[in-house]
Amino acid sequence: MKKLCSFFMVLTLLFSITGFCFAANLEIETQEITVETLEDGSIVETIFTVYRNYARTQTKSAYVTKTYKESDGTKAATVSLNVTFSYDGNDAWVRSSYTDVSEYNGWKYGSERISESGNTARLSATLTKSGEAGKSVSAWLSCSANGTVTRG
Repeated sequence: MKKLCSFFMVLTLLFSITGFCFAANLEIETQEITVETLEDGSIVETIFTVYRNYARTQTKSAYVTKTYKESDGTKAATVSLNVTFSYDGNDAWVRSSYTDVSEYNGWKYGSERISESGNTARLSATLTKSGEAGKSVSAWLSCSANGTVTRG
């Protein structure tokens, strides 16, 4: 009986470890990089990445990272919206969303608002610096019922 219990404990441990390995097995499915110069001369560099998840669940993880720079190229902030979606062929929905923010050169990030509605997560916020015009921060990620992720 002790050998049988030991066998099942080892088997359970192996399946647990294997599950963690599969969950961490993400590969980049799509990545786009764009650079936009705004009317005031400031620059926004955007990286949009979607990860393919090899686990047996129908999930997608994606992020859109925007780096805001002043007209001379000095960094103001880097803001990432990170979202995990589930989809089943008939519908898609947001499982979780969060932001990562880095501030530079006296710029302050604030007034953050994240909203999740159905298959879309939206971020809005502001960047401010004493003596400078504020900058609006916005991003969204959306997933279709078949797992195609789009950004804005």
